[in-house]
Amino acid sequence: FYSSGCMSCHSVGKIGGQFAVALDNVGEMKGRAYISERMNGAELYRLGTNDEYAERGTLMPPSNLTPKQIKSITDYLMSLSSIKSP
Repeated sequence: FYSSGCMSCHSVGKIGGQFAVALDNVGEMKGRAYISERMNGAELYRLGTNDEYAERGTLMPPSNLTPKQIKSITDYLMSLSSIKSP
């Protein structure tokens, strides 16, 4: 997650980028399939056409992640569902 550059745009616990949606409790809110699907088809998600980026008019870049990396990142993000922000 960290070495793949996700934190450039996304944040966890108010640490990281502020450009894209915060990922605190994303596993609880969205679920495993949603998370994996977003990384698998990242180049398809344009702003203004989904709930992640609203109307900012930008694009989530292709992840270039392997299936193993996507699973690992998904596992990590799912573990955040038990962490509550202060």
